[in-house]
Amino acid sequence: SMADSLFKQAIRYEQHVALAVMDVDFFKSVNDRYGHQAGDQVLRIFAATLSDAVRSSDVHARVGGEEFAVLLAQTNETNAFDVLERFRKALENTRITLKDGTELSITVSIGYCDFFDGLHDVDHWFNLADHALYQAKAQGRNRIIKWVPEPVAR
Repeated sequence: SMADSLFKQAIRYEQHVALAVMDVDFFKSVNDRYGHQAGDQVLRIFAATLSDAVRSSDVHARVGGEEFAVLLAQTNETNAFDVLERFRKALENTRITLKDGTELSITVSIGYCDFFDGLHDVDHWFNLADHALYQAKAQGRNRIIKWVPEPVAR
């Protein structure tokens, strides 16, 4: 699968890599209110904005409904957070004009997790990034949360 090849790539990148999972905030209400054509338009603009924000070394894919994943190859001059933040801001500042002239703006919630030795497999990695995404939504959306391991109780 796409996910497994991402995982193998991460190992090949010698771990300087992060996995981000993101989705469009309140996407369901866009679909419900304006219809699926509007939803499709929003997703296309989301994907194009993401494509512009990430670097050529970053792999991105749609993983479900309004959910996208990005594998961020980390380099010294740009870390994962900076790339994701550039995307978050670009999206927030994008105005979308629907066919009926309605103007929308959309935001994104993002969770990400750095590759680390304790990861069992790609599902584990996705789950951790997804957990951070859930926290980003719980904290009010339109933000980026990095998964960090719980401190071990002494």
